[in-house]
Amino acid sequence: MSFKRSSIAATAWAALAGLSVAAAQESVDYEMEIAHPALTSPATISIDGAVMADEAMSAALRERATSELNMLIEELETHYGSEPQPGIERDYEFTATARFVNDQIISVAIRDLRFVSAMQPIVEVDGVIWNRAEERAMHFREMFGDDSDESAAIEALRQGVIEATHAFLLEIGEEAFDGWEDEARAELPAAWSTFDHVVIVGEEGAVNADGVLVMFGRDEYRSYPEVLPEVFVPASAFADHLWPEYAALFGVEMDNPEDNQ
Repeated sequence: MSFKRSSIAATAWAALAGLSVAAAQESVDYEMEIAHPALTSPATISIDGAVMADEAMSAALRERATSELNMLIEELETHYGSEPQPGIERDYEFTATARFVNDQIISVAIRDLRFVSAMQPIVEVDGVIWNRAEERAMHFREMFGDDSDESAAIEALRQGVIEATHAFLLEIGEEAFDGWEDEARAELPAAWSTFDHVVIVGEEGAVNADGVLVMFGRDEYRSYPEVLPEVFVPASAFADHLWPEYAALFGVEMDNPEDNQ
C-alpha cells in the first residue's frame, strides 16, 4: 500500500497503531505527532524526505518507530499509571535522517529520545543501512569478504575507530596519556566487535561515500557518554577488505577483486 504524506494517511496509520494523531505536517518530510494519555506531550516521529522517497524503507522505519513508542507507553503505564503525574515528564522523539543515498543503498542515522522524569534524557542512537535492491536492512559487516571478529577487516575498522577516538579526545582538550589505546580497547569490546551502529556518510548528491560514522549507544563508551556519540572513520581505513561491489560504493577500485572473496 502506498503512503501519502497527508493528515488523512497519518490518521489512518495512527489508528492502526491504536493511537490518536494530534497533528500531521504536509511536506516532503514526514512528521507526525501522536498523543496518548500516558505521555506529557505528543510523541514526535520525523523521517526526512530522502528516506521517504524509498517506500519500503520508510514503511519499515514507521513501523519501528511505532513499535518503540508502544513499548514505551506500556512501560510508562506499568510503572506510573495511565496518566501523567505532576512533575514527571514523559516525552518521546524519533528522528530518522539520511546521511548517504545512491541507487544501491540508503544509510540512515536514527535518534531515539526518551525523557522520563530524569536528570538527563535517554538517547539511543542507531544506524540503518538499507539495501534498496533487496528491500531490507543489512548489517555493515555484510560488506566485508571476511567479517569474523578476528578478521583483518574488523581489525582495520577497530583501528580506524581508535585513531578517530584519539583525534576526538585531543580536539575537545582531553590529554592523550600512555596506554590510552589499551584502555580504550578494554572499554569497548561490544561496540568494536559488533559495529551495530554504523552510518555510511557522504556529501549530499555525491556518487561515492566518504566513510562511516561509528556511533556509540548508551553505556557503550563509559568514560564519555555525553560527548562521544560517534566517530568518523574514512573509507581508506577499511576499503581494502570490502567486497568489490561495496568497495565501489566508496569509490575504491580493487586491483585484484578476488583477494576479497
